[in-house]
Amino acid sequence: MLLIIPAIDIQNGVSAYPLGGPGDDVSGTDPVAIAKLLRIENAKTLHATDLDGRRDGKFLQFDVMRRLVENVDIPIEVSGGVSDEEAADRLLGYGACRVVLHPDVLPDRPEIAEKILAKHGPGKVVMAIEFRGDPGAATEAANRGPRHPLTLGMKARDMGFRRLLYEEHDDSGTRHRLNLPMLGELASSTGLRVTVSGGVVSFADLKNLQDLPDAGVDSVILRRALYEDKFPCQRLWRMAESGGYPYTAKV
Repeated sequence: MLLIIPAIDIQNGVSAYPLGGPGDDVSGTDPVAIAKLLRIENAKTLHATDLDGRRDGKFLQFDVMRRLVENVDIPIEVSGGVSDEEAADRLLGYGACRVVLHPDVLPDRPEIAEKILAKHGPGKVVMAIEFRGDPGAATEAANRGPRHPLTLGMKARDMGFRRLLYEEHDDSGTRHRLNLPMLGELASSTGLRVTVSGGVVSFADLKNLQDLPDAGVDSVILRRALYEDKFPCQRLWRMAESGGYPYTAKV
């Protein structure tokens, strides 16, 4: 059974995706308020990304992440610009359940990945792998260079990682893409657990992921589609919001 992980993508200190309420009114962009609402909707865990840090390759939104962890009583995984020991130490020190290393760390600075992994262990550190290119050529051996996802997945496995976060973009880099053959190959060839980040925009996508023959793909991070009410259950979420039901998160 896939674990569904709502994402809170943070840019300039606020959520990049306003959460629509009844009548498509915007209920707010405060990441903590959105996290509390997702908690009342029975989210089991959250994924918070520093988009500014992801862009710059250096984590920036420490204060927001600290407030998220302090105010919500479910595990929060943090990504976006985690590219050095200091950032990993601070975020895990706040109480984040896991940190996801920036996708450039493994191919460009593997020694940093090794140090963070050795210090905190594979239960606390996830390796992000990003792919942009021809999806049809993704699993062909002739196209596997040093930055290819399957090459990096094997490298992460040999280092001692237990989990990968995989995301794929179209050629423009502006939209996530769901590449089922790549995901299946990544999970089966490495033997690692794989979290899919982005690209899932419908219940059919979730079903297709669930039907992958290898059980290594065990979780999916929902991004923009979650905020655009692309899933049938979300009507109930909006009813809960409009009814003012009390949060079950810490306040």
